[in-house]
Amino acid sequence: MFTTLRAALAAGLFVLAGSASADVTYKFVCAAAGCNGDAGFSMTMTFTDAAVAAGGFTGVTGNIVDAKITSSVGGGYTNTLADLVNFASPDNDRDDISIIFSADRSVVDALYDIDAGVLLWFSGAGTTLISEGMSQNYYISQRSFGGETNNDGIRGLLVRDDGNTVPEPASLSLVGLALAGVAALRRRRA
Repeated sequence: MFTTLRAALAAGLFVLAGSASADVTYKFVCAAAGCNGDAGFSMTMTFTDAAVAAGGFTGVTGNIVDAKITSSVGGGYTNTLADLVNFASPDNDRDDISIIFSADRSVVDALYDIDAGVLLWFSGAGTTLISEGMSQNYYISQRSFGGETNNDGIRGLLVRDDGNTVPEPASLSLVGLALAGVAALRRRRA
């Protein structure tokens, strides 16, 4: 029984260590209080752990898991990753979006479309235009919905948001199994 218990404990810890990979969320932090009059503005982007670990990427597929932009303009709207405009080549924002992370991966260092002079467009319930940003300075240049357009611009940063990490149920059960194994080993030795 001792050998079986020890093997189960080792297997649980091995699987737990292998499941440590998770998606990473970055949250837009406005440079000005009240986000230049759009107090309802928020933006989050979630990337694969591999994309963040690599330090950057080009293209949505396999790199960006989710994106959500909310604005209070015109009564309010929300854009999602599905709303990132898929123009015909060469202006395909889904393939041309490029992101570079800071060396410590705490901030999105650059967010841009690899086609020079092109804005990133999110267009769904409302429209959000993002000017290319370098050196951690992003400019949300326009938000529009229901005939109302706001061109005042919002400057800010995309900062890593580690407060959203929630352990997946499988990892929690493996931790429980490992703790039960440790308790059983201690009890057997006592």
